[in-house]
Order: sequence, then structure tokens, then C-alpha cells
Amino acid sequence: EPLHTLVVLALFPMFALAVWHSPRSPHWPAVGEGPESQRRRALWGQVLMIGIGGGLSVAGATISAVGLTSVFVPTDLLFLGTGSPALRAANPRLLPFIAHDRAGFGGALIGAGLAVLLISLWGWRRGQRWVWWSLLLGCAFGTAPALAIHLAIGYTAVEHLLPLYLLVIAAAAALILSRPYLTDSS
Repeated sequence: EPLHTLVVLALFPMFALAVWHSPRSPHWPAVGEGPESQRRRALWGQVLMIGIGGGLSVAGATISAVGLTSVFVPTDLLFLGTGSPALRAANPRLLPFIAHDRAGFGGALIGAGLAVLLISLWGWRRGQRWVWWSLLLGCAFGTAPALAIHLAIGYTAVEHLLPLYLLVIAAAAALILSRPYLTDSS
């Protein structure tokens, strides 16, 4: 498929440049921990973000497994008002195509989950604005389109969207709790 090939060709040079040079020894200036109440709230935010990263990875593995096996969850078929045999009869390529998208989406969630997990475990330091902004933008660009498309097509089954709703609530809480600590410039 041309679009997938184009994305790989565009991203591969960036990947090659990132791994070509050996990394320099990390150097972080000493920064005080700041007020104890601020630090404690940030720790709760960090725990939430670690949970989000792990949860996204598990969700991605689950979605990939569904994509590689049954392809659909029950709420999908209820929303479509049909079953796998009817879809297979309509076009024998349809189910493998949807399975391919499910497996790819699951893999993307695993990658996003690992990114959130690694940033939350090893980048979480007072005054590291990039951590807060990366998590904010990543969560916003990861959840807003998912919510928008589900609302636009009318696929709003609570049991289907509950993990997404919980993700939005947990991410918002984590970002609110950690903002003063991660964006502190003193």
C-alpha cells in the first residue's frame, strides 16, 4: 500500500539518525525537590501516568490479539447490525483488512503506552516542562480523535468507550496534579 510505504520511508531516516550516533552521557543539573506538598501531588500524578502507560500497553496487546483472532468485539457487531459471516460473504477481503487495522492499532497503542511509561518512569523531574507538555499533547492527540470519531459515527456504547473515558479522566488528573512540579522554573 503506497501510504504505509510513504510513512515508513519518511520515518526511517529519522530512526536511522537517532540510533546512528552513540548517546552522550546524560547530564542533569541538580534541582531541588521544591515544596513537599507539590512533590507529593506530583508523585500521585506520576503513579497515574505509570498506570496509564501500562494500561495502554495492555489495551494495545488485547486489541492486537482480538484483531488477530476474532477481529470484532460484541459491541462492534451490535453497532454494525451484522455478523462476521455476512461481512465475509460481502467481500472475502474485508475481515482480513479489518484485522490488519486492529492489529496495527493495537501495536500503536503498545508503542504509545511504552512511551508514556518510560517518560513517566525516567523523565519525571522537577522543572522538566517537556515531560508535562509531551504527556499533555500525547494524551490530547491520542484521545480527542478517538472520542470525536466515535461520537461522529454514533458508536457511543458505554461499555465500548469506558476505557477511553477512564483514560481521559486519569490523564487529566495526572496532568493537573503534576503541572506545578514539572513546570516549576525556580
